[in-house]
Amino acid sequence: MYDLWEQSPHRFGDADGPPQTEMLIDALFPGDPLLCVAESNSEFSTRRRNVWRGHLSRLPLIVPNPMTKIVGKTKDGRISEHTLDATGPTVWLVPEFDFSPFARDGTTPCIWKPYIERWEEAGISILDACSALLWTLGSLAPLVLVVFSGGKSLHGWFRVRGSSEQQFKEFIRMALRLGACSSTINNRSQFVRMPDGLRDGYIRQLAWYFNPGLL
Repeated sequence: MYDLWEQSPHRFGDADGPPQTEMLIDALFPGDPLLCVAESNSEFSTRRRNVWRGHLSRLPLIVPNPMTKIVGKTKDGRISEHTLDATGPTVWLVPEFDFSPFARDGTTPCIWKPYIERWEEAGISILDACSALLWTLGSLAPLVLVVFSGGKSLHGWFRVRGSSEQQFKEFIRMALRLGACSSTINNRSQFVRMPDGLRDGYIRQLAWYFNPGLL
């Protein structure tokens, strides 16, 4: 984790410093595209980037690809401002590594439990492992940004715009093989953590790595 931070061409302050959300969103989404931003999975809106200006650092979620229109149709035919139908082509793939020793019930062991135990014996934290896996994926596509979820996982923003179909499929295959959550890999309209936004109103989703030279 520390090595990843050390490799970042752009250095960030700590959680007490001013948020860098606006700068990061301008870099990731140049111009004035339509962005779908959310307070939660059920509270969201799609507006032009400049309409969101000054508000994004207080919000937790964003669709990592520009929208093509404000509203679209959901799979069950409803009209909504957050739909796959209204999401444009994939510009960013944002795999998330979120490892836990136990399932949500707190007692059922996950497949990751033996790995996590071996990591801990070697002095490797879960976030260390996530950092190493994201860095490994950087050999297949440019790793531009890494965002801490505010919980126990990392989101890596990989630029895939302009990749060939073979490169795109190889990246997804490798990400899933390494344990990335399928939700953010297989759905280009899936919400991910807002870079340097706020989770639960007070936990900063810090950006740990940013390489604007790879945009």
